[in-house]
Amino acid sequence: MEPRDLRCEGFFTADEAVKLVITAINNIELTKGKVLSREMKSAQIEDILKLWIENKSGSWEKIAGRPGEREDEYLVGDIELPYATELVFDEIKHYLISFNEKSQNPLADIIYSANAPRLSNEEILNLILNPPLEEL
Repeated sequence: MEPRDLRCEGFFTADEAVKLVITAINNIELTKGKVLSREMKSAQIEDILKLWIENKSGSWEKIAGRPGEREDEYLVGDIELPYATELVFDEIKHYLISFNEKSQNPLADIIYSANAPRLSNEEILNLILNPPLEEL
């Protein structure tokens, strides 16, 4: 079976994960011992479910969350802010976190799914209609 290209502009694919590792290696003097991540797009599960139902049918209902559950996922939270900095490699925004030293230019705001760029309906639909081969 031939692997399919599931690239969506700005979406974090396995190919992009490999590029992130290569970026970290190419900048090893800066990244060693630290966490390097890149800007990623997010989507609310309701957006995905709506498009899923429109294209594949089904239904869903929202239930009460568990105590302490949050709707958004954090990439860089309050605790990491003093240790995180924003960098640009190959015209792509990245975040570098070092837990051993405070950043000279720390991030001003947390980075989480609520303030991240959003997947478009087209990008979500591409994921729904082109699942990974392992899921077929």
